[in-house]
Amino acid sequence: MIGRIVAGIVQAAVIGFMLAFSIMLVIFIPMTVYQILR
Repeated sequence: MIGRIVAGIVQAAVIGFMLAFSIMLVIFIPMTVYQILR
């Protein structure tokens, strides 16, 4: 029971981290390209 709860928390944390990382890439890469091209 506790293991299932911990597994759910870990899974949610991994999904949240992946979402945050993808959003950071989507924001960070265009800004970097803009700085380079400018």
